[in-house]
Amino acid sequence: MKIQSYVLMCLISLICHGVFAEKPEVKIRTTYSPNLLENPNFQNRNGKKFPDGWVFSNMANGKGIQGRVEKNSQSGCNMLRIDTPGDLPGYWSQAKPIPVKEGVTYYARIDIKSENTRTLLWLQTEQWHDGKNPLNPPLSQTRIFSYIDGSRSKESADEIGLFVDPQFVKGHNKDEWYTLSLEFTVPLSQGVTDYDFRAGAYFGSAGWILLQNPYLGEAKRRVRFEVSGYALASMTVHDSTNKQLAEFKLKPDREKSSVSMELPSCKESYKWVITTINGKTYNGVF
Repeated sequence: MKIQSYVLMCLISLICHGVFAEKPEVKIRTTYSPNLLENPNFQNRNGKKFPDGWVFSNMANGKGIQGRVEKNSQSGCNMLRIDTPGDLPGYWSQAKPIPVKEGVTYYARIDIKSENTRTLLWLQTEQWHDGKNPLNPPLSQTRIFSYIDGSRSKESADEIGLFVDPQFVKGHNKDEWYTLSLEFTVPLSQGVTDYDFRAGAYFGSAGWILLQNPYLGEAKRRVRFEVSGYALASMTVHDSTNKQLAEFKLKPDREKSSVSMELPSCKESYKWVITTINGKTYNGVF
């Protein structure tokens, strides 16, 4: 028993001195605020043509642009589809404006797949306009855009983006899903209490658009890091400017640790950095 205890103590000592340190494994579990959108999976239809809580607005007044519900053959879930002859606007939207709170930051997103045409996610309030542009900084907080152009492949858009502001030429390959997302803060003392949620075709070429997984909620992103590995001393979290947001002390003699924090943005990318007790670092982006 004494020999076994001595061996165990030696192993613990070696681990604590980093002899058996190995690249850590980090699993991240993310929790968002409740979705404020009605029927975001488009399942409730009650025998109607369109899902409950959603309407299709044909801004071209019946000139060929159409909206319908389609089934995703892989997931079995419903999607919203738009077919357009090109150069016409038309979009799906929530039937009622979404209530919001003054001074609170919100996050919106939707997954899209498209061919040849331009897809736009936009939120706006009809109660007040701040007079700012939705595309050029400083960005408007009362009329907010996120869009992608399906008439350009991602590769060609990347090339054009070397010479033109990338936000104006974002491309998309038709066989891939892409997430459009945006964040905005409700202005103070202007009587703004709700926003419209819209997604659809914004002119562009003839083609089609598929929409799924729409979301709108407060921009609160709670993350839990599950860290595996020995001889790990600390973990830090940084924003896209490399500013450190948090530091967690880890226990070198434990194989698994978990830490949690709330991030200030749902849209921004972040980086974790883990340092071993002998100073070696590992990092990852999420």
